[in-house]
Amino acid sequence: MVALLGATALGVGFGYWLASGAGARDSAERPSVHGAAKPHAERATPAAAPGRPAPMRVAIRDAIDRAPVHAAPDLAHYLDSLEARARAQRAVTALEVEPGIDMIRRHSFEPDEEIDRFTERMQALQREFAAPPERARSTPELDSELDRLVIDIGHPTDERDKQASIARYLEVAQKLDEAARDRALQRLNEIAAVARPTADPQTVKVLWSAIENARDPSERQTLIASYLELVRTLPDEQSEARLAELSARFGARER
Repeated sequence: MVALLGATALGVGFGYWLASGAGARDSAERPSVHGAAKPHAERATPAAAPGRPAPMRVAIRDAIDRAPVHAAPDLAHYLDSLEARARAQRAVTALEVEPGIDMIRRHSFEPDEEIDRFTERMQALQREFAAPPERARSTPELDSELDRLVIDIGHPTDERDKQASIARYLEVAQKLDEAARDRALQRLNEIAAVARPTADPQTVKVLWSAIENARDPSERQTLIASYLELVRTLPDEQSEARLAELSARFGARER
C-alpha cells in the first residue's frame, strides 16, 4: 500500500508516492521508489525536451550528488538534517525523501528496514504539517485556577511561594486563546504591581525613632517621606494607625 505525500518545493508543485507497510523495496512485485511514479510536476507541466530531464529530477539528482554521506555512521545525521529542513519549510518534498532513500540504499546495513522507518517518519511529519493547529482553550477550570493563583500571588506565604504561584499562573495562561491570554497577563502585571513586599516591623520602628530624634527640620521631612513609603506596604489597619500617629505628632499625612 502506498501513501501520497503532496508538497511544494522551489515553487513547483508535485506529488510523491511513499511506500508504507513493507517499505519501498526494489523487487519484481514492487518498483523502486524512484521508479514508482513520476513526480506530479513532471505530469502537470509541459513535457521537457527529448533527452532533457525535468528540473525537479535535476534538483533531486544534484541533492543526491551533494549528500554528505560517505559511510554508515554519516547516515543518521543526514536523515536528521532532512527532517530539520522539512520542518523549516513546513513541507515534506521529494528533495528530502528521495535523497534520503538513496543514501539508505547505498550505506545502510539494513536498507529495507531503514527505508521503512524513514518513510514512516516523513509521513508522520507531513501529517503533522497537514493537521490544523490545536485551538487554545478557555474553560471554567482554567479560569478558576487563575483566580486561585491570583489570591496566592497577592498573599504569599513567602517569596518562594509567590514565585512558584507566578510560574504556575504563566503556565496556565499559555493554554488560553490569544485574547484571554492577553487579559490574563495584564491581570498578572496589575497583581505584581499591587503585591509589594510587606515592611519589616523593626525597620518601621527604627525609622519612627529617627523621626522623633531628628533636630533638623529638613532631615525630619526626608525621614518622614521614607516612613510614608514604608508604611504604605503595611496591611491597611496597621498603615492607618501609623499614619494617624504621624499626623497627630508631626502634622504629616499620606496624601
